[in-house]
Amino acid sequence: MTSDKRPGRPHGSTNDARKKELEKKARDGSQIDGTEPVVVRMPVAYMKILETESALMGLRRGAFLNLLLRRKLDGVQFERAPGSPEYRFTEEEFTEWKPWTWYMAPLDRVRLEIDKNTDGVGTIGVWITQTLKAWIGQPVGLREPARKRK
Repeated sequence: MTSDKRPGRPHGSTNDARKKELEKKARDGSQIDGTEPVVVRMPVAYMKILETESALMGLRRGAFLNLLLRRKLDGVQFERAPGSPEYRFTEEEFTEWKPWTWYMAPLDRVRLEIDKNTDGVGTIGVWITQTLKAWIGQPVGLREPARKRK
């Protein structure tokens, strides 16, 4: 990890030490208490997908994303139901962005950062959109027709 060099942040701050501690705990599988707010910005289209898909599973948006992360990293088994909605959006829904705060356990945040970096994804918002596209069966994008299930 590199130090956070944004204005107003101390270089080599205790944040770096905290990140290293959390990374070690993530590798060890240790439990970490509390939650951390993660503010992301996403196109309205993807916010609608997140809201719809999490509601179909009976989960809050953050819990649904945590479950998708666990599905990817830990092999947690669950699938999208046959007959789930297909999505169509206007150009405006792709270009209008909304902020959203995801409250994550620190260990999940570290695991997400590791997965994001492994996949070569720059931001958590992009990780979310890619994960949602894969979940709904449209990994190449929402402008392409959905692939039919076999």
